[in-house]
Amino acid sequence: MKIGPIHSMGVIINYKCSAKCRHCCYSSSPSWPGDYMSDDMAHKVFRFMVDHHVRSCHIGGGEPFLKQDQLLAVCTLAREYGIHIEYIETNGSWNIKEEKTLQLLRKLLSVGVGCLLISVDPFHNEYVPYQKQKSLISLCRKVGMETFVWPGNFGSDLSMLDTSVPHRIEEYDAFFGGNYKVDATRSYGLNCNGRAISLCRDAYELHPFDQLVGAISPCTPLVSTGHCHLDLYGHYIPPICTGFVIDMEDLDAPISPEKYPALTAAYEGGMKGLYQYAQELGFEPSRSTYVNRCDLCFDIKRYLCREHPTADIGYPSYFEQSDYDQN
Repeated sequence: MKIGPIHSMGVIINYKCSAKCRHCCYSSSPSWPGDYMSDDMAHKVFRFMVDHHVRSCHIGGGEPFLKQDQLLAVCTLAREYGIHIEYIETNGSWNIKEEKTLQLLRKLLSVGVGCLLISVDPFHNEYVPYQKQKSLISLCRKVGMETFVWPGNFGSDLSMLDTSVPHRIEEYDAFFGGNYKVDATRSYGLNCNGRAISLCRDAYELHPFDQLVGAISPCTPLVSTGHCHLDLYGHYIPPICTGFVIDMEDLDAPISPEKYPALTAAYEGGMKGLYQYAQELGFEPSRSTYVNRCDLCFDIKRYLCREHPTADIGYPSYFEQSDYDQN
């Protein structure tokens, strides 16, 4: 198993967030540790990108704007390395005082950041008023900062309720009728990881455990580099796969089965291989049905993180905070 040439990359600058959205694949929340990418790690990440001929990236979290001075420092370093920041992801919760927001946007423009991705959807709206996000878009226009709204198809729905306050998604159920949460989940096209698993289980057909564990085809997304991430701890995160990590310095050689046994089992033997590996370590499925192999894989990684952690299994908060509640 070897990671191929990287074509598109994001940098996860923190995992702590001002919101605890139901659809978050990384299970970000205010309860995560407040760690943030250091200058030293930013040097390593951008040097890695230069060495691997990656000249641009986006910055995400968590909520990157929780530590604005450090965000500016990381963006400044990116510019020094010749790395173009395509956009910074944000939920806009930090947009409180207009003049302070304008000042920050101008500082970002001065270090080469020209675009913000603003997350606007019913899941973020449980924590962030839509008006705050619309105000941020307007202020960006005022200073010449480009924006694009992700996913871009919920603005009209959010405008139907009072935009000055957050709304639980059940309020949209009541307003529109039907099962708005399910419709929104399907419209969003969520990956079945982290906290999003609970939404997916309500929105999609469930499959028996025995049916899913029989799959022996290799899990090729683990080595797909169409779009992957490096995070603040120096770990490579495979595309659409929360829970597996690889040390950045190990990416230029074949992945060691001894250091990364679970990941190797998943890649070489698919779901059956990963299950057999975990079963030998005492894993038993927590449910009889799962949405898909990603759902089952996450359940296995949760067990391994708790009982038999290895270098390829991600952080406890990925799993401990994957269940939704609004407390």
